[in-house]
Amino acid sequence: MCKKATKALDTEYGLARLRASKYNDKFRSREGAAELLNVHEATLAKYELGTLNVSNDMALLMSEVYATPELLNWYCCNECAIGRATKNNVSLKDVALIALEMSDTTTELEKYNRLFVKIAKDNSISDSEEEAAVEIMKYFNEIQGVIEEYKLFIKKHFMKKEKARHA
Repeated sequence: MCKKATKALDTEYGLARLRASKYNDKFRSREGAAELLNVHEATLAKYELGTLNVSNDMALLMSEVYATPELLNWYCCNECAIGRATKNNVSLKDVALIALEMSDTTTELEKYNRLFVKIAKDNSISDSEEEAAVEIMKYFNEIQGVIEEYKLFIKKHFMKKEKARHA
């Protein structure tokens, strides 16, 4: 039985490897994971302990090798300056919960669409329309988040299926 590096479990990279170990025993150890990631074990330890920044390419590779699309979302929202400004930080949820959230957000779609059309008619936002524009933007962000959650769910399904095919 291998020891769990508790400090590594405080980082998304260590947690992603731990989640991946449920379907591939090689990920139970840094040595096995480092081999599959084609990095030195000490480098992987530094990533997992937060003492070395993970590059875009390594985050993408970890996400693919571990079959954890949620890691890439986390990386973009927390480690990447552009992602922090543009992406919604979402988590992998049960598909039934995602469907419920989608149902909740789409019930108000017509209301916000009418409001958006009203503002967009003159191709500008007047002072009196600013509050409504901010409300629309919040609603669009909410819908975008639910869509991103569903995309993560689908990506995870196909990544796991691909890993099982090659196992």
